[in-house]
Amino acid sequence: MKANRRVAAITGLAAIGLTGAMAHGSIVFAAAAGAESAAATPSWPAPTNYVETAERLVKLGTADALATASLLRAFGAKADNQTLQLARQASGLAPARADLVWLAARLCANAAGCDPAIDEAQLQKIDPENGTAWLGTLARARAGSNEEAVNVALRRLASAQRLDLYFNSLVVATAHALTAARGTKDRPDDSMSLGHAAVEMAGILAGVVLPPFQPLATSCSGRSLKIAGRNDLCRGVAQVFERGDTFLANRMGLSIEQRLWPPDSQEGRAVAVRRRTLQYRFETWTRVSMDPSKPSILPDDYLDVLQEHEREQDVAIVYLRRAGVPLEPPKGWVSSFSKNGR
Repeated sequence: MKANRRVAAITGLAAIGLTGAMAHGSIVFAAAAGAESAAATPSWPAPTNYVETAERLVKLGTADALATASLLRAFGAKADNQTLQLARQASGLAPARADLVWLAARLCANAAGCDPAIDEAQLQKIDPENGTAWLGTLARARAGSNEEAVNVALRRLASAQRLDLYFNSLVVATAHALTAARGTKDRPDDSMSLGHAAVEMAGILAGVVLPPFQPLATSCSGRSLKIAGRNDLCRGVAQVFERGDTFLANRMGLSIEQRLWPPDSQEGRAVAVRRRTLQYRFETWTRVSMDPSKPSILPDDYLDVLQEHEREQDVAIVYLRRAGVPLEPPKGWVSSFSKNGR
């Protein structure tokens, strides 16, 4: 798999064809893709250097460097107090950075005895239009089988303008920091180092910042839909997810909408068209060489494009247009992921 296709596979986590659209299944795929990438590229520093690299990042002392150090320490292990401290130090250096607050919240959620509600409350203040901070509230309500609290969390999510997991911005920030710590950015014999760092950090971030969506899936399916007002709440949340920044969130939203509308209704048919288009764009993106002149190397402006676009789907559209590929699926197109061919 070429480097550009590996990045598409790692960052475009939704289109694996998961009918349940849960984050944990996607993380396994991302880790496997990252391992393949590392094995296929000898010039890419091995993960065994993570401890040493994290120490250099701490010495750099910038917000991005400390955030990257926390991720490297958390890779393949439970977050500990030092890992959390690094993430919160990073957030303290840049208190207006919502992405760093979300990183701290996710590391806290993965650590024993840590309450992410404090970080989530801070995120709600910094980025009130983003529904992401309410996912933890929903998960805790679901775990306690408190349907009234579930409705409150769903209402908060449905009133959000978007669902931003800050994936692209964190990939950009941590890739630059990782490259700076390794001191390879300006080496003429390692021009791919920044692109490799982007692939590497995308795989690591996938295992940390992507929250489990199972609480939402459970709250918007089966007997839960018999609760008064639940269908309308779930439709509202689904629309927010459809506007989310990751393919995974987009697919989750569309999956819920398909469940809530009769397939032969006008709304059901419209959702089916949007879901098919989403799937087509992802699959086509993973197969299109983003830089025809250098098919095995990421395009020079890849991180710039990530920085300019919050949504993964918008990044895919940039490169599809560049390649002259239609943005809508042609008649007769069949997905290679979905069992039902949609």
